[in-house]
Amino acid sequence: MLDINDLLESVGGGDKFDEKIVGIREFCESPSYLGLTIHLSDNQYDMIENSTQMLKREDLHYIFGEVEGERRWHQTNSEIICMLGKGSGKDECAAISCAYVVYQLLCLKQPAAYYGKEPGDTIDIINIAINAAQANNVFFAKFKRIIDKSPWFAGR
Repeated sequence: MLDINDLLESVGGGDKFDEKIVGIREFCESPSYLGLTIHLSDNQYDMIENSTQMLKREDLHYIFGEVEGERRWHQTNSEIICMLGKGSGKDECAAISCAYVVYQLLCLKQPAAYYGKEPGDTIDIINIAINAAQANNVFFAKFKRIIDKSPWFAGR
């Protein structure tokens, strides 16, 4: 019996991935990934999705299909600026965004080569805060918490 992953593999794109990437909502809500119990708004999902689109156009089509892949392709940004107030979930969204970026990189067979770098070369992900205490107590604490609770990241 042919399953959907075999079919998608035959269309192309599968040679770049160790596993197929799921969408941001599934990544956040599924107990297999982050299993978040907090409710994110549509605006928060949009912000996370727009800040994490890092795949090539043909791979978006491979993963999400032609229509959804093209929609995501048009969300490719080189810079995201969010002006949000206190209590809007900025820190939580930033931590989830970084977790999703790391997840996508770990789904690639050769992340550095995918981006035209030498295999095994480093890929840096940075968070900017006003000082080390804010970075540690806000961003990294949230990031570590969601990664530690995720079954998908266990052992990776």
